[in-house]
Amino acid sequence: MTVSTATRERPSRQGRPSVSALAAPPAKVTYVVLTWAGGRSRFHLGSNAWGRLEGPDDRIRAVLGRLIAGTWGVADVVNTIRAGLDGPEDESDLDPVRLRRLIKAGELGFGGETETGRLIRQYVHGRPLGESVALAQAILVAALYGLPPALAEAGMAAEDLTDAVLKAHPSAPSEA
Repeated sequence: MTVSTATRERPSRQGRPSVSALAAPPAKVTYVVLTWAGGRSRFHLGSNAWGRLEGPDDRIRAVLGRLIAGTWGVADVVNTIRAGLDGPEDESDLDPVRLRRLIKAGELGFGGETETGRLIRQYVHGRPLGESVALAQAILVAALYGLPPALAEAGMAAEDLTDAVLKAHPSAPSEA
């Protein structure tokens, strides 16, 4: 009896994607650091804050569409910037100890003006509202489409960031 020592050839892996190529797409973040209010400010609009911007018959993408098309209202601009400054954390998500500490420090607005309130008053209400539209656009673009971390941290002007990202995203709303 003869035993065959022949081995079967394996099909070539050439042309097939490697396991690493099938991994998750490059990381994106939903916050943005922009030059604003005399320095660099971080804006992060988490999905749990979207409800503050959406109405009963409105969606977050519609807010961005109005900002881009120039049909925005005061609430579209101000509420987007306020929510972006506040960050994604909702007070209801805080543990009681941290909540008491934030209230005591005046961070939640129960004991005087918050830093967010001061910035909104000084740099949004205290200036022509149209100047803040590009900032609101940039916050929503980061929240909806994500940004590469290097771009999110670049600290560029809101107009420059929004233009670059919207041109790169075919599904983003555009000016009519």
